Amino acid sequence: MVRVAYDLVKHLIPPEERKKVRKKEPCRVCGELVCRCLADEYAGQCRLSGFPVLRPEVQFDPTRKWRLDFVFLSIDYLLAVEIDGGTYSQGRHTRGAGYEEDCRKINEAQIAGYTVLRFTGAMVKSGEALDQTEHALRAFGWRKENP
Repeated sequence: MVRVAYDLVKHLIPPEERKKVRKKEPCRVCGELVCRCLADEYAGQCRLSGFPVLRPEVQFDPTRKWRLDFVFLSIDYLLAVEIDGGTYSQGRHTRGAGYEEDCRKINEAQIAGYTVLRFTGAMVKSGEALDQTEHALRAFGWRKENP
């Protein structure tokens, strides 16, 4: 499948249909179309909090090539984190097909033994994601070395 910029093909779309086509906007912070700002922010929060090492973009299903945003490295548990951006802007994670595919992915990860925490961008920014992550880590027996 070849992707072309919306600006190059919008004249081919009837005016009444143009509103249905969403133009993908770059991130306001980094300018990239595929933004990792929320993931970087979350990873930084975890690092500053003294959490165990996070491994980003962990592939857990080789046939579908699904990846989890983060997995905490430990031999005692498999704790994964998924961060869903665009929650309030009709992003991929909240629209029908994208949401359905996310359900399949999370279900398969849980069947494979992962405990998956799922957060929105607002939860990362407010610190709620960090609090829930710490709660989950403690439930698995993790304790901060220097409280």
